[in-house]
Amino acid sequence: MNSDFSAARARLDAAEAKREEVLLRHIANGVMIESRTVEIDESVVIAPGAKILSGTILRGKTVIGADCVIGPNSLIEDSTVDEGTTVNASQVYGSHLGPHNNIGPF
Repeated sequence: MNSDFSAARARLDAAEAKREEVLLRHIANGVMIESRTVEIDESVVIAPGAKILSGTILRGKTVIGADCVIGPNSLIEDSTVDEGTTVNASQVYGSHLGPHNNIGPF
């Protein structure tokens, strides 16, 4: 194994550890996350009681309300999703989704 490969592995391991730390912080705060395939930026705010399903990516200044179900396979960036809303297999950018909506799939 060469040093470039070792350095690349170390960077990947550090990125994965940071990603997992964010997931664990949300789980400890009452968010249901059942898969390591979820990616959440550090800036994202998620209310307790929300459920984040596999393949979901939450980026930027995103806020997820209580009792939301996000995913599977959804991307939400710089958006607010009010309480009780479901976003299934969809992409949401720069939006405000009101309470108790069903978005998607696609």
